[in-house]
Amino acid sequence: MSLRNPWKLRTYLYLLAIGILLPGGALVCWNAYSQFLHAELTAERDSYNLASVTADNTALFLAEAEQLLHALASRIQSRPDPQGACDPIFGEFKTLFPRFANLSQSSPNGYLICSTRSQRSEKNTYVGDTEWFKLVYGQEKFIVAPPYTGVVTGRMVSVLALPIRDANGKVTGALQLPVDLANFKLLAGIGKLPASTTLSILDSHGTLIARSQSPEQFVGRNLRGVKAVEDLLRIRDGTAKSISSEGVERIYGFRPVPGTDWIVSAGVATNAALKESRAAAKSNVLLGAIGFLFAAVIAFFVSRKIALPIMKMQETAAKIASGEYGQRAAVEGPREIADVAQQFNAMLNAIEHSRVVQTEREAQIHHLAFYDVLTGLPNRRVLIQEIEQHLNASGQAERIGAVIYIDLDHFKDVNDAYGHQAGDRFLKDVADRIRAVLTGGDTLARIGGDEFVYVAANVGCNQEEAAAAALKLGHQIQSVLQQPAGTDGYGGSTSASLGITLFPKVGDTSEILLHEADIAMYHVKKSGRSRVALFESSMRSQLTARIAMEVDLHSALKDGQFQLYIQSQVDHAGTVTGAEALLRWYHPRQGMISPAIFIPVAEESNLIVQIGNWVMREGCKAQVAAQCQYRRLPLSINVSPRQFRHPDFVENVREAIDQAGADPSLLILEVTEGLLIDDVEGTIERMNELAKWGIRFSIDDFGTGYSSLAYLKRLPLYELKIDMSFIKDIPNDSNSTAIVQSIIGVAGHLGLHVVAEGVETRAQVEFLTASGCNALQGYLFARPTPLHEWLKPPLA
Repeated sequence: MSLRNPWKLRTYLYLLAIGILLPGGALVCWNAYSQFLHAELTAERDSYNLASVTADNTALFLAEAEQLLHALASRIQSRPDPQGACDPIFGEFKTLFPRFANLSQSSPNGYLICSTRSQRSEKNTYVGDTEWFKLVYGQEKFIVAPPYTGVVTGRMVSVLALPIRDANGKVTGALQLPVDLANFKLLAGIGKLPASTTLSILDSHGTLIARSQSPEQFVGRNLRGVKAVEDLLRIRDGTAKSISSEGVERIYGFRPVPGTDWIVSAGVATNAALKESRAAAKSNVLLGAIGFLFAAVIAFFVSRKIALPIMKMQETAAKIASGEYGQRAAVEGPREIADVAQQFNAMLNAIEHSRVVQTEREAQIHHLAFYDVLTGLPNRRVLIQEIEQHLNASGQAERIGAVIYIDLDHFKDVNDAYGHQAGDRFLKDVADRIRAVLTGGDTLARIGGDEFVYVAANVGCNQEEAAAAALKLGHQIQSVLQQPAGTDGYGGSTSASLGITLFPKVGDTSEILLHEADIAMYHVKKSGRSRVALFESSMRSQLTARIAMEVDLHSALKDGQFQLYIQSQVDHAGTVTGAEALLRWYHPRQGMISPAIFIPVAEESNLIVQIGNWVMREGCKAQVAAQCQYRRLPLSINVSPRQFRHPDFVENVREAIDQAGADPSLLILEVTEGLLIDDVEGTIERMNELAKWGIRFSIDDFGTGYSSLAYLKRLPLYELKIDMSFIKDIPNDSNSTAIVQSIIGVAGHLGLHVVAEGVETRAQVEFLTASGCNALQGYLFARPTPLHEWLKPPLA
């Protein structure tokens, strides 16, 4: 039967070449377009980054100015002159703080009473009708006023002002720092920016606050109506391509200045930003066209070189099909075609050889199915068969055997320190050492990465004798593993946790025995590792109870069984100064379950992360609700180490705050000293990240854990909480009083707030108050109370 095909192989090769080259040409064009888009995106990113840096720089300047005003206000308030003379600082201000043009002090009646720079007509200047005066005396806090022409400087300024309060908190005046907007340095090194780049600051009304170019011409002008300004007021934080007040198209980045209604605008002229990309695109198109033509010529030549040898092979194959079996394919043309001819001629010999290889492979597959590749020991499948055989034999011969579950302690450290190859060699050495203990009829198997099972066929004739012999065998295995031994790449000893169960018992199966030995080994792990334990039924009960509690904890989260309790913190006068959120679990059948029982179970699993997130969300809601009853009252929330180290912890805290509308500055996260043991640097970095939002940190149960003073100065801490174990014995126990006084003294030197937990007697209160403790928490003042009751106003 002949097949008719109008196209030859050469035609297909030509079409293939064309099909490959055409996308290449399209790719060149797309690449040129992509370069243009990339340049535009790069300009947007650079503009936004420049705006962000400028916004952060401006925010830092305002923060420093506010800090300076606070310091000056405190000085003036604490050193009033009975004659009404100005504080000497006004004479020294230019020398001490040359970056600010002037410092002035106003009185509530609207006059400047003190000024670094001379006032007009050598008398007090009336400023009561200025916007900044109305703002600072109206809001009674630090303000950043809109631009106006300064009455003293005569220049366009924005006044930074802060009230001065007397000892009773009454506003007795205000301090002003006018910022010369025409000379305001938006960014260090701004003179090095390209001429096409502009930096500006505008307020939310569209008034220009500062500008990098021609500031005298623009500062103080309202630019509403300019497209770039309208885009800035609409977008506030982002990028846009827009038209500037000079009619130039620019790529802008916008970023608000934190704490103000100012918005930074950074723009670069579109023509300057895309000039190089447009030139590069033209060059790429030209080079692409030349490359396309060259590739087409090469493709035509290569297609002929490939097609002709294949056509000759087709003729040879046709002769073989017609009965000329002596024909062989000519070995010519490209290497691959020549290799095909050689492989065809050797095919028949390879068929016979494959039969031999298949037999060897079947033997290898059998070994892989029943034995561990690394150690050569039997695997779990063979182990189960051996245990079943021992069960049958031990029942008939009335002998008692033992299953020993061996788990190497800290094997991961070997892999981490020396690499997996050294770890494999170490496992082989461990297998050899345990294998040396084997006696006739015993079995050793490897069932996991660092887990082995030793089955002793006969350890005694009665339970007491068998238990003693099995424990002795376990200690012998431990002793062998603890002996120093050298392997290639790693030399040393190891310890192991061993769990043992005896057989036969009624209902025993291989799976039950392995499970019992595993439970006993797990009991050793929980008790400190490197020991031997014999399985007891109580171990199963403990494990079952722990698993049941995990299930109940899942249900508690799902069904809303958790409750938030609040315990108040007071000062020495009994005034509530803070509170701590405490988790309580009311089980529908068991009633109230102590946190001391369910928290350790949650800590062992990832449930503590979900429970901690619930507490964080509810705590933020409680902090918001508490402001109706206790204004500006901080709330402490406990955070477990596992929750703190979770990758999403920071984001979960942010979401809880945002969803509840909570004030981060009123949140205190309580962590334990144990958090610092594993990853000090990572912990410090994460705490600093949260501290930037205003969140404060407290070390809970201070003095019972890590207790290293080295980390205190490195952490962004606000508070230390003295553990109740030290409080309960004061002031009668000299050791406890010395420890408490030492903690309070250290905290005082470091400027940390101190809370004492577990206060229950007036003697404790008097001692702690005399020692300088800031806050007290305990049953003497308030017990933990359900949130809804704690929020109720006190009875009159």
